Amino acid sequence: MLRRLPQTCLGSYIRVSLNAAPRSVPVESTGVVASVFSSSPYRGSTLHTASCHREAHGNGDRSADTMRILATRPLVSAAILGVLALTGCTALSGVLPDDDAVELRLATIDGSVNPTGRYVAQQAFVDSLRDVSGGRITVKLTTTYGGGAVIAESDLVRAIAKGDFDGGWPSSRAFWRAGIGGLRALEAPMMITSAAAEKALVSGPIADKIFSRLRGSGIVGVGLGIGPLRRPFSAGAPLLGPNEWHRARFRVFNSPVQADAVRAFGGTPVSTGVDWLDRMRIDALEGGEFDIGEALASGDTGAFGTVTENVVLWPKISVFSLSQKRFDSLTAQQQAWIREAATRAVQASLTVDYDESAAAQELCAKGVRFVDASEDQIAALRQNSQWVLKELAVDNGQDSLFTDLRDLAAQYPDPDVPEVSAECRQPGSAEGDARPAVIPKSRAGGR
Repeated sequence: MLRRLPQTCLGSYIRVSLNAAPRSVPVESTGVVASVFSSSPYRGSTLHTASCHREAHGNGDRSADTMRILATRPLVSAAILGVLALTGCTALSGVLPDDDAVELRLATIDGSVNPTGRYVAQQAFVDSLRDVSGGRITVKLTTTYGGGAVIAESDLVRAIAKGDFDGGWPSSRAFWRAGIGGLRALEAPMMITSAAAEKALVSGPIADKIFSRLRGSGIVGVGLGIGPLRRPFSAGAPLLGPNEWHRARFRVFNSPVQADAVRAFGGTPVSTGVDWLDRMRIDALEGGEFDIGEALASGDTGAFGTVTENVVLWPKISVFSLSQKRFDSLTAQQQAWIREAATRAVQASLTVDYDESAAAQELCAKGVRFVDASEDQIAALRQNSQWVLKELAVDNGQDSLFTDLRDLAAQYPDPDVPEVSAECRQPGSAEGDARPAVIPKSRAGGR
Protein backbone atom coordinates (compact mmCIF):
# COMPACT_ATOMS: atom_id res chain seq x y z
CA MET A 1 0.00 0.00 0.00
CA LEU A 2 1.25 3.50 -0.84
CA ARG A 3 1.08 6.57 1.36
CA ARG A 4 1.43 10.04 -0.10
CA LEU A 5 3.89 12.23 1.73
CA PRO A 6 2.59 15.60 2.94
CA GLN A 7 3.19 18.77 0.96
CA THR A 8 5.69 20.03 3.48
CA CYS A 9 9.41 20.35 3.80
CA LEU A 10 10.79 16.79 3.76
CA GLY A 11 13.04 17.30 6.75
CA SER A 12 16.34 16.31 8.09
CA TYR A 13 15.69 12.59 8.16
CA ILE A 14 13.37 9.79 7.30
CA ARG A 15 12.83 7.23 10.01
CA VAL A 16 12.58 3.61 8.94
CA SER A 17 10.68 1.68 11.60
CA LEU A 18 11.99 -1.81 12.16
CA ASN A 19 12.73 -4.06 15.11
CA ALA A 20 16.33 -3.65 16.13
CA ALA A 21 18.69 -1.08 17.53
CA PRO A 22 18.63 2.20 15.57
CA ARG A 23 21.46 3.15 13.27
CA SER A 24 21.96 6.53 11.61
CA VAL A 25 23.11 6.75 8.02
CA PRO A 26 23.63 10.32 6.75
CA VAL A 27 22.82 10.94 3.12
CA GLU A 28 23.50 14.39 1.72
CA SER A 29 22.00 15.31 -1.59
CA THR A 30 20.46 18.10 -3.61
CA GLY A 31 18.18 17.70 -6.58
CA VAL A 32 17.87 13.91 -6.47
CA VAL A 33 14.96 11.48 -6.33
CA ALA A 34 14.32 8.96 -3.52
CA SER A 35 13.55 5.37 -4.29
CA VAL A 36 13.04 2.48 -1.90
CA PHE A 37 13.47 -0.92 -3.49
CA SER A 38 11.06 -3.65 -2.47
CA SER A 39 13.95 -6.09 -2.41
CA SER A 40 15.91 -4.04 0.08
CA PRO A 41 16.49 -5.10 3.68
CA TYR A 42 14.01 -2.40 4.67
CA ARG A 43 11.07 -3.94 2.88
CA GLY A 44 8.09 -3.75 5.19
CA SER A 45 9.31 -0.56 6.86
CA THR A 46 7.34 2.56 7.55
CA LEU A 47 8.75 5.89 6.45
CA HIS A 48 8.06 8.97 8.55
CA THR A 49 9.08 12.54 7.76
CA ALA A 50 10.64 14.84 10.35
CA SER A 51 11.49 18.53 10.62
CA CYS A 52 13.58 20.16 7.94
CA HIS A 53 17.19 21.12 8.58
CA ARG A 54 18.75 23.78 6.36
CA GLU A 55 22.39 24.49 6.13
CA ALA A 56 23.40 27.84 4.64
CA HIS A 57 26.16 27.91 2.08
CA GLY A 58 28.17 30.80 0.74
CA ASN A 59 26.28 34.05 0.77
CA GLY A 60 23.08 32.38 1.88
CA ASP A 61 21.43 32.22 -1.53
CA ARG A 62 21.80 28.43 -1.65
CA SER A 63 20.93 25.76 0.83
CA ALA A 64 21.53 22.06 1.16
CA ASP A 65 19.37 19.64 3.03
CA THR A 66 20.89 16.83 4.96
CA MET A 67 18.82 13.70 4.84
CA ARG A 68 19.44 11.09 7.49
CA ILE A 69 18.02 7.63 7.47
CA LEU A 70 17.47 6.35 10.98
CA ALA A 71 17.31 2.65 10.41
CA THR A 72 16.53 0.17 13.14
CA ARG A 73 18.32 -2.61 11.33
CA PRO A 74 21.94 -2.71 10.17
CA LEU A 75 22.48 -2.06 6.49
CA VAL A 76 23.09 -5.13 4.38
CA SER A 77 24.19 -5.49 0.81
CA ALA A 78 21.16 -4.12 -1.06
CA ALA A 79 20.89 -0.36 -1.54
CA ILE A 80 17.90 1.30 0.08
CA LEU A 81 18.11 4.72 -1.41
CA GLY A 82 18.56 5.65 -4.99
CA VAL A 83 18.32 9.38 -5.35
CA LEU A 84 16.45 12.14 -3.54
CA ALA A 85 14.50 14.86 -5.29
CA LEU A 86 14.97 17.84 -3.04
CA THR A 87 15.38 21.41 -4.10
CA GLY A 88 16.31 23.48 -1.10
CA CYS A 89 13.60 22.91 1.45
CA THR A 90 10.66 22.95 -0.93
CA ALA A 91 7.70 20.62 -0.72
CA LEU A 92 8.11 17.03 -1.73
CA SER A 93 5.10 15.60 -3.53
CA GLY A 94 5.57 11.90 -3.97
CA VAL A 95 4.40 8.47 -3.07
CA LEU A 96 6.45 6.09 -0.95
CA PRO A 97 5.50 2.61 0.17
CA ASP A 98 4.03 2.03 3.63
CA ASP A 99 3.99 -1.71 4.13
CA ASP A 100 2.67 -1.38 7.69
CA ALA A 101 -0.75 -0.62 6.22
CA VAL A 102 -2.87 -3.78 6.14
CA GLU A 103 -6.46 -4.92 5.88
CA LEU A 104 -7.68 -7.65 8.23
CA ARG A 105 -10.59 -9.83 7.17
CA LEU A 106 -12.48 -10.60 10.37
CA ALA A 107 -15.72 -12.50 10.86
CA THR A 108 -18.40 -13.19 13.45
CA ILE A 109 -21.65 -15.15 13.47
CA ASP A 110 -23.46 -12.64 15.71
CA GLY A 111 -24.94 -10.32 13.09
CA SER A 112 -22.98 -7.28 14.24
CA VAL A 113 -19.98 -6.42 16.39
CA ASN A 114 -22.04 -5.59 19.47
CA PRO A 115 -25.59 -6.84 18.96
CA THR A 116 -26.79 -6.45 22.55
CA GLY A 117 -24.50 -3.86 24.13
CA ARG A 118 -22.78 -6.53 26.20
CA TYR A 119 -20.06 -7.28 23.63
CA VAL A 120 -17.98 -4.30 24.71
CA ALA A 121 -14.59 -5.91 24.16
CA GLN A 122 -15.46 -6.86 20.59
CA GLN A 123 -16.37 -3.31 19.63
CA ALA A 124 -13.33 -1.94 21.44
CA PHE A 125 -11.06 -4.40 19.60
CA VAL A 126 -12.25 -3.26 16.17
CA ASP A 127 -12.01 0.41 17.15
CA SER A 128 -8.58 -0.02 18.75
CA LEU A 129 -7.10 -1.71 15.68
CA ARG A 130 -7.67 1.56 13.87
CA ASP A 131 -6.63 3.81 16.74
CA VAL A 132 -3.37 2.16 17.80
CA SER A 133 -2.19 1.85 14.19
CA GLY A 134 -3.05 5.41 13.23
CA GLY A 135 -5.47 4.06 10.65
CA ARG A 136 -2.95 1.70 9.05
CA ILE A 137 -4.97 -1.35 10.08
CA THR A 138 -8.38 -1.44 8.45
CA VAL A 139 -11.00 -4.11 9.07
CA LYS A 140 -13.24 -5.82 6.55
CA LEU A 141 -15.90 -7.49 8.68
CA THR A 142 -18.26 -10.32 7.83
CA THR A 143 -21.01 -10.25 10.45
CA THR A 144 -23.25 -13.18 9.51
CA TYR A 145 -20.76 -15.94 8.82
CA GLY A 146 -22.47 -19.30 8.42
CA GLY A 147 -25.98 -17.94 8.09
CA GLY A 148 -27.13 -19.03 11.54
CA ALA A 149 -26.35 -22.73 11.02
CA VAL A 150 -25.59 -24.73 14.13
CA ILE A 151 -22.09 -25.52 12.82
CA ALA A 152 -21.39 -21.93 11.75
CA GLU A 153 -19.18 -20.94 14.66
CA SER A 154 -17.07 -24.09 14.53
CA ASP A 155 -16.74 -23.61 10.79
CA LEU A 156 -15.49 -20.09 11.49
CA VAL A 157 -12.82 -21.47 13.82
CA ARG A 158 -11.71 -23.84 11.06
CA ALA A 159 -11.69 -21.02 8.51
CA ILE A 160 -9.45 -18.88 10.72
CA ALA A 161 -7.11 -21.80 11.39
CA LYS A 162 -6.82 -22.46 7.63
CA GLY A 163 -6.25 -18.80 6.86
CA ASP A 164 -9.50 -18.33 4.91
CA PHE A 165 -10.22 -15.48 7.33
CA ASP A 166 -7.60 -13.45 9.14
CA GLY A 167 -9.43 -13.59 12.45
CA GLY A 168 -12.53 -13.10 14.53
CA TRP A 169 -13.87 -13.72 18.02
CA PRO A 170 -15.59 -17.12 18.08
CA SER A 171 -16.76 -18.23 21.50
CA SER A 172 -15.02 -21.00 23.40
CA ARG A 173 -17.92 -23.40 22.79
CA ALA A 174 -16.99 -23.61 19.08
CA PHE A 175 -13.43 -24.88 19.34
CA TRP A 176 -14.04 -28.52 20.27
CA ARG A 177 -16.16 -29.29 17.20
CA ALA A 178 -13.51 -27.55 15.11
CA GLY A 179 -10.96 -30.10 16.29
CA ILE A 180 -9.26 -27.83 18.82
CA GLY A 181 -9.47 -29.18 22.35
CA GLY A 182 -8.45 -27.64 25.61
CA LEU A 183 -11.04 -24.89 26.08
CA ARG A 184 -13.98 -27.02 27.22
CA ALA A 185 -13.59 -26.08 30.88
CA LEU A 186 -14.79 -22.54 30.11
CA GLU A 187 -18.28 -24.02 29.72
CA ALA A 188 -18.29 -25.98 32.96
CA PRO A 189 -21.95 -25.92 34.08
CA MET A 190 -22.87 -23.44 36.81
CA MET A 191 -19.23 -22.51 37.46
CA ILE A 192 -18.62 -19.01 36.03
CA THR A 193 -21.92 -17.32 36.86
CA SER A 194 -21.28 -13.58 37.18
CA ALA A 195 -19.77 -10.67 35.30
CA ALA A 196 -17.31 -10.20 38.16
CA ALA A 197 -16.00 -13.72 37.63
CA GLU A 198 -15.77 -13.11 33.88
CA LYS A 199 -13.77 -9.94 34.46
CA ALA A 200 -11.31 -11.80 36.67
CA LEU A 201 -11.04 -14.54 34.06
CA VAL A 202 -10.32 -12.38 31.00
CA SER A 203 -7.86 -10.09 32.79
CA GLY A 204 -5.95 -12.63 34.86
CA PRO A 205 -3.33 -15.35 34.34
CA ILE A 206 -5.96 -17.89 33.25
CA ALA A 207 -6.17 -16.08 29.92
CA ASP A 208 -2.53 -16.88 29.11
CA LYS A 209 -3.14 -20.55 29.88
CA ILE A 210 -6.03 -20.54 27.43
CA PHE A 211 -3.86 -18.99 24.73
CA SER A 212 -1.11 -21.53 25.33
CA ARG A 213 -3.61 -24.30 24.63
CA LEU A 214 -4.09 -22.92 21.13
CA ARG A 215 -0.47 -23.45 20.14
CA GLY A 216 -0.14 -25.65 17.10
CA SER A 217 -3.82 -25.26 16.24
CA GLY A 218 -3.35 -22.69 13.48
CA ILE A 219 -4.83 -19.99 15.71
CA VAL A 220 -3.17 -17.29 17.82
CA GLY A 221 -5.19 -16.11 20.81
CA VAL A 222 -4.65 -12.45 21.69
CA GLY A 223 -7.49 -11.71 24.12
CA LEU A 224 -10.71 -12.87 25.73
CA GLY A 225 -14.04 -11.08 25.54
CA ILE A 226 -16.65 -10.94 28.29
CA GLY A 227 -19.89 -12.32 26.94
CA PRO A 228 -23.46 -12.78 28.09
CA LEU A 229 -24.46 -15.19 30.84
CA ARG A 230 -26.68 -17.97 29.49
CA ARG A 231 -29.76 -19.08 31.43
CA PRO A 232 -32.57 -21.61 30.91
CA PHE A 233 -35.39 -20.12 28.83
CA SER A 234 -38.55 -22.21 28.48
CA ALA A 235 -41.69 -22.15 26.39
CA GLY A 236 -44.03 -23.20 29.17
CA ALA A 237 -43.28 -24.34 32.69
CA PRO A 238 -39.97 -23.02 34.03
CA LEU A 239 -36.96 -25.33 34.12
CA LEU A 240 -36.02 -25.36 37.78
CA GLY A 241 -34.93 -28.65 39.35
CA PRO A 242 -34.35 -32.15 37.92
CA ASN A 243 -38.11 -32.91 37.89
CA GLU A 244 -38.82 -30.01 35.51
CA TRP A 245 -35.75 -30.81 33.42
CA HIS A 246 -36.66 -34.51 33.08
CA ARG A 247 -36.85 -35.34 29.36
CA ALA A 248 -37.19 -31.68 28.43
CA ARG A 249 -35.90 -31.14 24.88
CA PHE A 250 -33.46 -28.33 25.35
CA ARG A 251 -31.55 -26.37 22.73
CA VAL A 252 -27.76 -26.32 22.93
CA PHE A 253 -25.37 -24.75 20.43
CA ASN A 254 -22.99 -27.29 18.94
CA SER A 255 -21.22 -27.94 22.23
CA PRO A 256 -20.56 -31.37 23.76
CA VAL A 257 -20.15 -29.79 27.21
CA GLN A 258 -23.55 -28.11 26.98
CA ALA A 259 -25.09 -31.38 25.79
CA ASP A 260 -23.57 -33.33 28.69
CA ALA A 261 -24.79 -30.75 31.19
CA VAL A 262 -28.35 -30.94 29.88
CA ARG A 263 -28.25 -34.73 30.14
CA ALA A 264 -26.96 -34.40 33.70
CA PHE A 265 -29.84 -32.10 34.61
CA GLY A 266 -32.22 -34.74 33.22
CA GLY A 267 -33.06 -33.15 29.86
CA THR A 268 -32.55 -34.11 26.24
CA PRO A 269 -30.08 -31.88 24.38
CA VAL A 270 -30.97 -30.78 20.86
CA SER A 271 -28.21 -29.01 18.93
CA THR A 272 -29.76 -26.43 16.65
CA GLY A 273 -29.02 -23.01 15.17
CA VAL A 274 -30.98 -19.78 15.05
CA ASP A 275 -34.16 -21.64 14.07
CA TRP A 276 -34.57 -22.89 17.63
CA LEU A 277 -37.17 -20.26 18.48
CA ASP A 278 -39.32 -21.50 15.60
CA ARG A 279 -39.02 -25.00 17.04
CA MET A 280 -40.15 -23.70 20.42
CA ARG A 281 -43.35 -22.35 18.81
CA ILE A 282 -44.31 -25.71 17.34
CA ASP A 283 -43.53 -27.54 20.60
CA ALA A 284 -40.46 -29.27 19.18
CA LEU A 285 -38.45 -27.88 22.07
CA GLU A 286 -39.31 -27.15 25.68
CA GLY A 287 -36.43 -24.76 26.27
CA GLY A 288 -33.02 -23.46 25.31
CA GLU A 289 -29.92 -21.74 26.62
CA PHE A 290 -30.14 -18.03 25.91
CA ASP A 291 -29.31 -14.72 27.51
CA ILE A 292 -31.46 -11.78 28.47
CA GLY A 293 -29.80 -9.26 26.16
CA GLU A 294 -30.07 -11.43 23.05
CA ALA A 295 -33.62 -12.40 23.91
CA LEU A 296 -34.57 -8.73 23.95
CA ALA A 297 -32.55 -7.89 20.84
CA SER A 298 -34.19 -10.74 18.92
CA GLY A 299 -37.51 -8.93 19.07
CA ASP A 300 -39.09 -12.38 19.24
CA THR A 301 -40.35 -13.05 22.75
CA GLY A 302 -43.45 -15.00 21.80
CA ALA A 303 -41.58 -18.31 21.69
CA PHE A 304 -40.57 -18.34 25.35
CA GLY A 305 -42.49 -17.42 28.44
CA THR A 306 -40.20 -17.93 31.42
CA VAL A 307 -36.58 -17.51 32.44
CA THR A 308 -34.96 -19.25 35.40
CA GLU A 309 -33.20 -16.11 36.50
CA ASN A 310 -30.97 -17.45 39.29
CA VAL A 311 -29.50 -20.35 37.30
CA VAL A 312 -26.58 -19.32 35.12
CA LEU A 313 -25.60 -22.27 32.98
CA TRP A 314 -22.33 -20.92 31.53
CA PRO A 315 -20.89 -17.73 30.05
CA LYS A 316 -20.37 -17.09 26.35
CA ILE A 317 -16.66 -16.23 26.39
CA SER A 318 -15.20 -14.94 23.12
CA VAL A 319 -11.65 -15.72 22.05
CA PHE A 320 -9.99 -13.01 19.97
CA SER A 321 -8.37 -15.21 17.36
CA LEU A 322 -5.92 -14.59 14.53
CA SER A 323 -4.91 -17.02 11.84
CA GLN A 324 -1.39 -18.20 12.71
CA LYS A 325 -0.52 -18.11 9.01
CA ARG A 326 -1.73 -14.54 8.65
CA PHE A 327 -0.24 -13.39 11.94
CA ASP A 328 3.19 -14.75 11.02
CA SER A 329 3.06 -12.88 7.72
CA LEU A 330 2.66 -9.52 9.44
CA THR A 331 5.47 -7.21 10.44
CA ALA A 332 6.47 -7.05 14.06
CA GLN A 333 4.89 -3.60 14.24
CA GLN A 334 1.56 -4.89 12.91
CA GLN A 335 1.61 -7.78 15.37
CA ALA A 336 2.30 -5.34 18.20
CA TRP A 337 -0.64 -3.18 17.14
CA ILE A 338 -2.98 -6.18 17.16
CA ARG A 339 -1.86 -7.26 20.61
CA GLU A 340 -2.20 -3.71 21.91
CA ALA A 341 -5.70 -3.46 20.45
CA ALA A 342 -6.66 -6.70 22.21
CA THR A 343 -5.23 -5.40 25.50
CA ARG A 344 -7.24 -2.20 25.15
CA ALA A 345 -10.35 -4.20 24.35
CA VAL A 346 -10.03 -6.28 27.51
CA GLN A 347 -9.41 -3.18 29.60
CA ALA A 348 -12.45 -1.46 28.12
CA SER A 349 -14.63 -4.44 29.02
CA LEU A 350 -13.55 -4.25 32.66
CA THR A 351 -15.04 -0.78 33.12
CA VAL A 352 -18.59 -1.73 32.14
CA ASP A 353 -21.49 -2.54 34.42
CA TYR A 354 -23.15 -5.64 32.98
CA ASP A 355 -26.33 -5.42 35.05
CA GLU A 356 -29.16 -6.94 33.00
CA SER A 357 -32.01 -5.61 35.14
CA ALA A 358 -33.16 -2.99 32.64
CA ALA A 359 -33.23 -5.49 29.77
CA ALA A 360 -35.06 -7.99 31.98
CA GLN A 361 -37.69 -5.39 32.85
CA GLU A 362 -38.20 -4.74 29.13
CA LEU A 363 -38.66 -8.47 28.55
CA CYS A 364 -41.23 -8.47 31.33
CA ALA A 365 -43.16 -5.72 29.53
CA LYS A 366 -43.31 -8.09 26.54
CA GLY A 367 -44.82 -10.85 28.64
CA VAL A 368 -41.78 -12.81 29.82
CA ARG A 369 -41.76 -13.89 33.46
CA PHE A 370 -38.81 -14.58 35.75
CA VAL A 371 -38.67 -17.50 38.15
CA ASP A 372 -36.22 -18.48 40.89
CA ALA A 373 -35.16 -22.07 41.44
CA SER A 374 -35.11 -23.05 45.09
CA GLU A 375 -31.90 -23.74 46.97
CA ASP A 376 -32.72 -27.46 46.93
CA GLN A 377 -33.32 -27.43 43.19
CA ILE A 378 -30.03 -25.67 42.52
CA ALA A 379 -28.19 -28.07 44.82
CA ALA A 380 -29.72 -31.01 42.92
CA LEU A 381 -28.62 -29.62 39.57
CA ARG A 382 -25.09 -29.15 40.90
CA GLN A 383 -25.01 -32.65 42.34
CA ASN A 384 -26.24 -34.26 39.14
CA SER A 385 -23.66 -32.41 37.03
CA GLN A 386 -20.67 -33.55 39.07
CA TRP A 387 -19.79 -36.22 36.51
CA VAL A 388 -19.54 -33.51 33.84
CA LEU A 389 -17.08 -31.59 36.00
CA LYS A 390 -15.07 -34.76 36.61
CA GLU A 391 -14.76 -35.33 32.88
CA LEU A 392 -13.65 -31.74 32.38
CA ALA A 393 -11.09 -32.17 35.13
CA VAL A 394 -9.44 -34.85 32.98
CA ASP A 395 -8.45 -31.99 30.65
CA ASN A 396 -6.78 -30.20 33.55
CA GLY A 397 -3.31 -30.80 32.13
CA GLN A 398 -0.02 -29.58 33.50
CA ASP A 399 -1.24 -25.99 33.48
CA SER A 400 -4.13 -26.85 35.87
CA LEU A 401 -6.62 -24.80 33.85
CA PHE A 402 -9.71 -26.49 35.25
CA THR A 403 -8.44 -26.19 38.82
CA ASP A 404 -7.74 -22.49 38.30
CA LEU A 405 -11.23 -21.92 36.89
CA ARG A 406 -12.79 -23.78 39.79
CA ASP A 407 -10.78 -21.75 42.30
CA LEU A 408 -11.71 -18.51 40.56
CA ALA A 409 -15.39 -19.48 40.59
CA ALA A 410 -15.17 -20.12 44.33
CA GLN A 411 -14.23 -16.47 44.81
CA TYR A 412 -17.46 -15.41 43.04
CA PRO A 413 -20.03 -17.99 44.17
CA ASP A 414 -23.19 -15.93 43.69
CA PRO A 415 -24.79 -15.74 40.24
CA ASP A 416 -25.84 -12.44 38.74
CA VAL A 417 -29.60 -12.15 39.11
CA PRO A 418 -31.48 -9.28 37.42
CA GLU A 419 -33.80 -7.15 39.51
CA VAL A 420 -37.32 -6.91 38.16
CA SER A 421 -40.57 -5.66 39.63
CA ALA A 422 -42.91 -7.98 41.52
CA GLU A 423 -45.36 -8.34 38.65
CA CYS A 424 -42.52 -9.75 36.52
CA ARG A 425 -41.96 -12.67 38.85
CA GLN A 426 -43.63 -16.05 38.77
CA PRO A 427 -43.53 -18.45 41.73
CA GLY A 428 -41.45 -21.58 41.35
CA SER A 429 -42.67 -25.12 42.03
CA ALA A 430 -44.23 -25.40 45.45
CA GLU A 431 -42.57 -28.66 46.34
CA GLY A 432 -39.01 -27.46 45.83
CA ASP A 433 -38.22 -30.63 43.95
CA ALA A 434 -34.72 -31.92 44.63
CA ARG A 435 -35.04 -35.44 43.29
CA PRO A 436 -32.12 -36.58 41.12
CA ALA A 437 -32.38 -36.59 37.37
CA VAL A 438 -32.50 -39.80 35.38
CA ILE A 439 -28.90 -40.06 34.19
CA PRO A 440 -28.16 -42.13 31.07
CA LYS A 441 -26.44 -45.41 31.96
CA SER A 442 -23.45 -44.55 29.81
CA ARG A 443 -22.87 -41.53 32.03
CA ALA A 444 -23.72 -43.07 35.38
CA GLY A 445 -21.27 -44.22 37.99
CA GLY A 446 -19.69 -40.86 38.73
CA ARG A 447 -18.23 -40.21 35.28
